Amino acid sequence: MVANRHESSDGLYMTVEQYLVLDESSDAKYEYLDGYAYMLRPPSSAYDDHAVLDLAGGSLAHVALCIRIGAVLDEALSDTPCMAYSSDAKVKVDLKNSLTKIDNL
Repeated sequence: MVANRHESSDGLYMTVEQYLVLDESSDAKYEYLDGYAYMLRPPSSAYDDHAVLDLAGGSLAHVALCIRIGAVLDEALSDTPCMAYSSDAKVKVDLKNSLTKIDNL
């Protein structure tokens, strides 16, 4: 992950609509920031038939922490109309023109 995306040249400029089509058409994991799509994880076709795929992209400690935080959020929101979501949810941040997958929301 690049700390400052503006210093990175690995992004591909596209519209939000193009990003959504790209993201839905592949099992690769992408992030959309300020008009640029960045690949976070290559598609499964990029690996050979015997490769062990790291589909989540996080360490076991990271995954354990995310599930615990998600459980706490879900419990805290149980009597409200709000929902807790995992990293599979896309989030649009109006201030940044960005779509990203987060650990918990």
